[in-house]
Amino acid sequence: MLTKKILRLIAFTIAGLMILIAVYLLISILKSEKHNGLISTVIDQGTVSEIVSVSGSVRAPELARLNFPSSGVVSVINVKEGDVVNVGDILGSLASETLVMDRNRANAMLRATRAERDELLLGPQTEAISVSEEVVRTRKEALARVEKEQDISVEQARQLLYSTGLEAVIADQNRDVTAPTVSGTYTCQTEGQYEILFYRSGAKSGFSFQLRGIENGVFTAFDKHPGTFGDCGLYLQIEPDQRLHNTRWTIDVPNKRAPSYLANLNNYERAKESRLTAIQTAGDALLLAEKERDLLMAPIRTETLIRADARIDQAQADIDRIDSMIADRSVYAPFSGIITNVNILPGETTSLEPAFTILATEGYELVARVPEIDIANLQTSQKAEVIFDARRSETFSAEISYVSPIPSTIDGVAYFEVTLQLSETPQWLRPGMNADIDIIIKDKKEALRIPIRFINEMDVEPYVFTLVDGKIERAPIEIVFVGNDGFVAIEGLSVGTKLVIP
Repeated sequence: MLTKKILRLIAFTIAGLMILIAVYLLISILKSEKHNGLISTVIDQGTVSEIVSVSGSVRAPELARLNFPSSGVVSVINVKEGDVVNVGDILGSLASETLVMDRNRANAMLRATRAERDELLLGPQTEAISVSEEVVRTRKEALARVEKEQDISVEQARQLLYSTGLEAVIADQNRDVTAPTVSGTYTCQTEGQYEILFYRSGAKSGFSFQLRGIENGVFTAFDKHPGTFGDCGLYLQIEPDQRLHNTRWTIDVPNKRAPSYLANLNNYERAKESRLTAIQTAGDALLLAEKERDLLMAPIRTETLIRADARIDQAQADIDRIDSMIADRSVYAPFSGIITNVNILPGETTSLEPAFTILATEGYELVARVPEIDIANLQTSQKAEVIFDARRSETFSAEISYVSPIPSTIDGVAYFEVTLQLSETPQWLRPGMNADIDIIIKDKKEALRIPIRFINEMDVEPYVFTLVDGKIERAPIEIVFVGNDGFVAIEGLSVGTKLVIP
């Protein structure tokens, strides 16, 4: 019994000594300034990701092997291997050249009618609008010029009517006095009568006169030359040595007793009528120009658009009619793509073998099989990074577009098909090419990150060993995110801190 206790005591003593030795060694390591051969790294800033890595291959969205729907002798082959075609293009036809030409003509008519409709919707060209505006401006200037010219003509006729044959008529016909001479051009618009009363004054002629009627005022009488009276452009001159004192005179404007009155009146009326006619003609021309401009700039009418649509429908109907006639004698491209094989020549008779093979050139997609252990983490719109075996130096971006709900079993393991769309399609890409795909489940960008192997006691109170001034020190950290790409996002330290594994 004593022996067992001694043995137990010896065992505990040895264990304690080993612990003390381990502690001593650890302290020695931490305090030592020489650390040759240590594994080290530096904290940097980058992306920490959780990814699912799978392999995949490129798949063309569409591949078609086409043949003529009926037997016959091939008349036309419109394509060769390597040609790019659009959906609906005729690849080849049996003997139906006339129908093909009719279809081309109808197709040209359809393009023309569509162009006409587009032109209607776009509206008039800037040049046409400018010409229309210039015509309106010219018509306005013409109207203003006609109005001015006709106003001058009417005014001249009126002045001729109002100014010709003016005479002073004495009120007392028994007085033997020479009548004053009336001259000048009457410029006022008022029609009426002047009344003149002469009286003696200190004027050189010996007389002045008082004016009433159309105008009022007192004026000097001149016998050597005409003198103005009033503001309407008329002049008055008396004869010398006349007994004009207290004589009354009247001047009618116009003078209807003048021999030329009727002729001048008719001329004046004709001038007014000519003015109205000329202005009406110029105004009508302006109105027409404005209407043509407004019509040019007016929004398209519904009826016009309906007629344009009807012409398009008619042109399309002609194409449909011709298509129905040659449908059984031609092969059409079911989608846009590239011709990879042409297995028939003009003059040959159709057979059961495909005549054309067409491969879609756009919309390549990546297809990968993901095991059921990872499929629960995948969903559409997740991003991925792709490296093709044919070009290992380049990395492409992709996005999950479809996750199949139905698995395929391979060697007892369920795999689900996942489809990815490339963000850009390189020209060298071909169907069947293989690629390595890293699907990003979640990530943390611009994070402080370190390799996971530098972390100690990761599930309890994680810490790392830092190397500061040649000394190894223990530093606690906070784990933010753990990726499966070998990195961990942390907090508690700074970029550039050197870490070591003792």
